[in-house]
Amino acid sequence: MALADDVWKELCAAEEASKASEKRKKKAGVVTFGGPSKGKRSSGKKATKAKATAMAFQMPLPPPVAAGGEATSVGNALVLRPPEAEAVKAAAPEELERLLVRPVQQTGDSDSGTRRRALEVIAASVLSTAVPEGVLANIFEYTAKPLFKRFEDPVERCRDLGIAITAHFLSHVKNLTSYLPYLFPAVMRRIPPSYAYDAEVQVFVHDTDAHDAWKRGRATSRIDKQGTTDRPQPVKVVEPSEEVRLKLVKLVGGLIDAFISRGASTLLHPYFHDCILFLQAQLRDPFAEVKVEACRVLTVLCRSAEYNQGMIIYALALARAGLPHLRHRHAKVRAAAVQFVRAAICVPFKAKWRGAGTDAIVDLIGFQAEDTIPIAAFYTGHLTVNYLAELTGDPVAAVRVETARMLGEFLTELMDRYDHKTRLVPYALNAVNDSCAEVVEVAMAALALAGQEYEKENQDEIVERRQYGVDGDRRVNHDRALPAPFVERPRLGTRLYVRGATRRFLRPLLRELTSWLSKTRIQSAILFRTCIVYCEESLTQDLHMLVPDLCSAFKALQDPRDPEAREAAAIVVECCELLGSFIVPENFVQFMLPRFLGDLEVLPGGVDNQGRALVLRVGNSMMRGARPGELLKHVKSIVDALTNEEVTLSSTHDDLQHAALEAMEVVVQAIASKGPAAFEGQFLATGRLETKAVLLRQMVKALLFWRHREDQRTVAHATLCQLAQCGGNHSSAASAPLPLFLADHAKDLAREVVDKAIPQLDLAVPTLADVVGEELLPLLLEAAPTAAAERVEWLRTAVDTLNVFSRYWGAAAPAVQEWEARDKSDWASAWLASLRRCLASFTEWGATAEGELGLLPLLGSLSSSSLALCRHVVGGPETTSPGLALVCDVVTGVCQSAAALGSALDRSVVRDSVSAVLEDLAWLVQQIASNAGLAAAERHRLVDVYGQVLGVGAASSRIRPFTKQSTVAAPGWLALGVQAWDYLLARQEDPVAEVRRAAAETLRGCLHFIVPTNTSGSNGALDTPGLSLE
Repeated sequence: MALADDVWKELCAAEEASKASEKRKKKAGVVTFGGPSKGKRSSGKKATKAKATAMAFQMPLPPPVAAGGEATSVGNALVLRPPEAEAVKAAAPEELERLLVRPVQQTGDSDSGTRRRALEVIAASVLSTAVPEGVLANIFEYTAKPLFKRFEDPVERCRDLGIAITAHFLSHVKNLTSYLPYLFPAVMRRIPPSYAYDAEVQVFVHDTDAHDAWKRGRATSRIDKQGTTDRPQPVKVVEPSEEVRLKLVKLVGGLIDAFISRGASTLLHPYFHDCILFLQAQLRDPFAEVKVEACRVLTVLCRSAEYNQGMIIYALALARAGLPHLRHRHAKVRAAAVQFVRAAICVPFKAKWRGAGTDAIVDLIGFQAEDTIPIAAFYTGHLTVNYLAELTGDPVAAVRVETARMLGEFLTELMDRYDHKTRLVPYALNAVNDSCAEVVEVAMAALALAGQEYEKENQDEIVERRQYGVDGDRRVNHDRALPAPFVERPRLGTRLYVRGATRRFLRPLLRELTSWLSKTRIQSAILFRTCIVYCEESLTQDLHMLVPDLCSAFKALQDPRDPEAREAAAIVVECCELLGSFIVPENFVQFMLPRFLGDLEVLPGGVDNQGRALVLRVGNSMMRGARPGELLKHVKSIVDALTNEEVTLSSTHDDLQHAALEAMEVVVQAIASKGPAAFEGQFLATGRLETKAVLLRQMVKALLFWRHREDQRTVAHATLCQLAQCGGNHSSAASAPLPLFLADHAKDLAREVVDKAIPQLDLAVPTLADVVGEELLPLLLEAAPTAAAERVEWLRTAVDTLNVFSRYWGAAAPAVQEWEARDKSDWASAWLASLRRCLASFTEWGATAEGELGLLPLLGSLSSSSLALCRHVVGGPETTSPGLALVCDVVTGVCQSAAALGSALDRSVVRDSVSAVLEDLAWLVQQIASNAGLAAAERHRLVDVYGQVLGVGAASSRIRPFTKQSTVAAPGWLALGVQAWDYLLARQEDPVAEVRRAAAETLRGCLHFIVPTNTSGSNGALDTPGLSLE
């Protein structure tokens, strides 16, 4: 450098000598090109002003110069004649050396116009013509120094031309050794003198005072981090023109490219520091194109093997200097900065077998140790920037492509890549889910290559796994399709490679699922899904961490009004299904059931209904992803938990009920997918004493309970029908699967539910017996079997079920203070509808099926239990409208069934069966008729009931007419007949015409067997005042 300075001083002294020579010539009366006329030198500003004034007043300019080659005055300045300028431009290459001497001298003229015109002549002759390299070399010998001086010319045009001409010479002249000592001082003067390099801290400094203050302990950020998170700091530049600064950077870049291409890299070694300092200063330039070109040139230096030793010193500082530009607003700058930072970090440092700039990776991801706090954090806000995270989510695909390539090189080619694997793998996995196909391709190729390298470096582990076939648990569900972009299972080495890095960032990733930023939640869920594909069954060891965080994620994403929350929740559900496909049910079922049931040994603080619902929601998704055959092994424990009355069925929490029904739906689908044989085989394989009937009964009970809820009716009914198809044993199950399936469990289910409900009868809330009764009976009777052999069995089940619930409701009725209180549960309507359907079956089959004597005991049993319940209803303090309607419907149905049976079977048998019922009917109707507070419609209905009852009696009298020769009819019917006669006669004076008309019609139909009483009593009839029966 000292030699270069001496040479530069000589150059300046020569310029001063030249100026003194010009002054002496002027005094002697010699006119110099570009000098002032009349021995008086005028400044360039005055000449320009005179020219502008002449143009303003439309003054004619001096005439053109003559052809004699003399100088002509224009204003106060002398210029070359155009023919001479044209001669220089058109001269042969051999003549250029002589003709350019004068323009070169004029470049140092004090007049800016003269300098500009001289530079234009040189540029026109050198740049626009094909000049041989030898001639250019000769011209450059006496042109170099004047051109270098023009780098600091006060006129922008002169600086522009000087840099452009110099760049052309540098790219074509082979031997540049003698010019470099003058070139780099001229270049370095175009940046502020405050730029420096601190080798101790390994940062470039642009403000020495601030950097020294930081080193002394001042509470500020490191010099390269200032302005990245807070307000950007102003940038000082020496060159005001953006285009000139860009050309200057291109000049340096062209010089470096020329040295590398010519194999003359050693020429730059003495000036390598100046070159690096100048280029990194251009990274702070406010002009985007300058930043891009500076990044390009620095990337070339980092990739060059000839300058490796020099770049090792500056690689880390250069990488740190390039980080802030990764957030530039121009995508072109960000892409160029990614390439530069990538090259700076990957500069090989073979002596230590690492990348010379790999310490910048910590700054790249914004990592800060938990036990390290900067001094500035105590006084001002302290933030770190994760540049890599921003790059992976950059809106421009070209930037993301460069980022993916950078990650690929870091993971596969960096010498100390394993030291930073855990920091970089999450971003590579995130790139796998990119919307750009090229980014996905680059990322997956990088991970595949990393996996291939892992297989080479861990051959023992790979060979052992492949030799023994231990490549994942055989019980996992590999048949499930993987999410996009995966078309097949990743190779073994890649999966093991990713697993080794996942544990470090898995917990922070799960915490991001509950972030308040919707975009962060979605990206975290997608990244977690990708991790599951690579990690597979190894996540079993993290269940204790996964389940609570997934529950928290579902809780945070349960807002149905937020579309982004719904999108994130759908991805989380898919993640849970993937987990279930890779984690066997043996592990996650045993882990989650105690947390659902609230086992105090597992959860000492217990769990509420919301927590149960969240655990169940996670478990449902995992069960959907599991293999059905593996899930059936645990169906008993799952169903026991879902049908637990204390935990599930007695809860009023909507989310818990929906989650439980969804779980039951998953279990039923698993049973249906494997078939009844596989379901039965699970019990036989375990050697359990109980069969599947008990389990099916529990499932039916729970499904009936959920079917009672309006918002779950559709799903519960569909699940119940599916369960009937895969769990029934009837030959005609295809035609009516659900009723026949329920017939196998109805009686036992009703008895089980009722026996538990009677001791704990709660009238404020409908009990489980009410719910099951309202749902079971209509489903049981909605379709009767068509096979004659199954009718009696099916009807016996229906009657027994009705009788069981009648016993329960009969026990409940005395405790009811008002009928309306019980009617709110709507159980009476369901029971009555079931009774009507059952009685209709008696009527239908009794009239068509000969010899079905099994129907008669069922009718007697059903009538007795039904009428016993009616006794409780009528025996209340007041018979209200619902009670009257109930009793009237029961009486009518029994009478119609008896009449239908009496027309098909043996008359004596029917009479004996009906007579037992008529005794209760007589008492019930008498209790109703004695109530004076009945409305007109109720009185009309009671008249119709008497008509039905007397119709049964009329049918019996036609069977065995009550004449003097006949035996006495059943006393129950006789008592009812007497009551009916009295009531119908009383209704003849009813104030409502419709009631009177109905009573008269009923009497007219009974007159053929009602006669006046024989006072002697010889006919053996019942002694009744005014009536007798023949």
